[in-house]
Amino acid sequence: MKKLLAPRKPHSRLLALLLPGLVLVACDNSLNISPTVPTFTEINTNIGAVRTLEISGTLAAAQGPVIKATILFDGQEIEGARSRCQEIEGCSELELDGVIGAFAGHHTITFKVLRQEADFEEYLASGIVEISRADLHLPEPAHLDLPPTRATLQAGEGVRFEIDLLD
Repeated sequence: MKKLLAPRKPHSRLLALLLPGLVLVACDNSLNISPTVPTFTEINTNIGAVRTLEISGTLAAAQGPVIKATILFDGQEIEGARSRCQEIEGCSELELDGVIGAFAGHHTITFKVLRQEADFEEYLASGIVEISRADLHLPEPAHLDLPPTRATLQAGEGVRFEIDLLD
């Protein structure tokens, strides 16, 4: 019987040595040995930053008065951008303004006529966009001119401008 127990002793000693090592490896899958300090990748906060666009412009009617208009940004009305003529007989020119935040990319700005006196009216639309970013402390915002554009519109239609905001 002594002969049967003797060969088992070396296996149990080997197992006793390996078992604590296996337990340590099972608890922590990663073992990092490094003489250097860990480094982190730099994050560029300027990419993808929100810009504040202050849009202002005019819709000037050639003959009949314009009564109500608004500004759309990418097809959605800018909150607080509706403008209504205060004159009883209507206005030949209506001032529009609105503020919105936007990311870099291709965008559309539309000066939309909501109400006018005639079925169709010829308009001259023009404007300016002031672009600023909170992360850039510039003394003045960048200016983008919306070129004067003529269009014959009925109520519900608008003059559309396309802009590209770059990072």
